Order: sequence, then structure tokens, then C-alpha cells
Amino acid sequence: MEERISKFFWDILATIFGLYLGYKAFVFLGEHIPTFGYIIGLMVGLFALGVGAFVVHGIEIIFERILGKLFGGIDKSLVKSQKLNKLQTELANLPLPQDAESLIRLSEQRERLLGEYIDFCLTDIGVSKIIEDYEITKEGLKEIYNKLLALGDGQWVGGHYVALSTLAYVQPLEYFLKAQKIGKSGVEVAYNLIIYFEKRMVLIPNEWLIVNKK
Repeated sequence: MEERISKFFWDILATIFGLYLGYKAFVFLGEHIPTFGYIIGLMVGLFALGVGAFVVHGIEIIFERILGKLFGGIDKSLVKSQKLNKLQTELANLPLPQDAESLIRLSEQRERLLGEYIDFCLTDIGVSKIIEDYEITKEGLKEIYNKLLALGDGQWVGGHYVALSTLAYVQPLEYFLKAQKIGKSGVEVAYNLIIYFEKRMVLIPNEWLIVNKK
């Protein structure tokens, strides 16, 4: 519906602008050319009508592309956030097993949801590139998730389930991998990730990657 209204608006604008150019051309040529001026003006006016419509629709295309670049990323980000939140909620809210049968069933469910979650994370170009650069497999991502749970990141902070959101975004994931590579304390890294999501930070501070040697 909104798309049809937008199209109607641009069509009306193109028609008005085209008619304006056509009328101006018709009047100008009719007044300045003694013989057949209005006939020529009519022909040129019709041409100007087409040119006016073409110009307006060209502006429409440029306008839509600019808006697409400005707001398209926001729309995608919102869709990603909603999808991640849904999967995180399902994973984080899995009940504790009460017996051997429920243990098997919930373990299978957990593996399925975690696999689906990781697959979705890998649709992000930035995340996928980091995984490729560090040669991390899907199983490796699962190990990171389990390690973060063991370090206390299995909690909701700022709308994020820290252990899961770390896998989904470039900055925290790359931070974890870099920190692990340089031998940073796992407890400190886990704490920093909580701070990162709690304060809704955009970039990882450089000092978080300094190893304090005793």
C-alpha cells in the first residue's frame, strides 16, 4: 500500500513538472516565432512534457537509492536483532532436565537450536570473514559458546545473552579470539564482554587487549 502511494506521488509530480515545461515551451515559441510558432511550440511542448517526466522519475530513482543506503542497513540490523533475540530466548530458556529421558531430548534440542543460531550468525559477512581468518569451524564456535557459559557469560545484559551475542557480532567475537590468542585471562575477557553489552559499546577499547605481565 505504501509503495503504491509513493508511486502515485511521483507520477503526479512528473505529470505536473512535465506539463509546466510543456506549457512554457508552447508559450515561448508561440510568442517568439511569427509563423507556425504555436504549432512548433505544441510539438516542443509535448517533447518537454516527456523530458519533465523523465527527469522527475530519474530523481525518484536517485532519491530511493540514497534512502536505501541510509536506512537499508538499519532495516537489516533490526531484522537481525529480532531474529537473534528470538533464537537466544529459545536457547537460554531451555528447562533443566529432570531425568535421563529429558536429558537426551533437551540435549538434542539444544544442539539443534545452537546449530541454527550459528548458521544465522554466519550469514553476517563480517562474522563469516572473522571465522575464515581465524580458521574457526562451527564446532569451534560451539566450544567458544560453552567456554563463555563456564566463565559466567550465560546471562542477559542490555538485551543480549552475552555468551550467544558474542558469536553474532564482529567486535566482541574478534575481541574474544584476539584475547585468547595473546593469552588474556578468560575471566577478565568474560567480564569485559559483559561490560561491552551492558554499556552498549561500539568498539572494543585497546586496553582490553593488553596483557598485564606480573
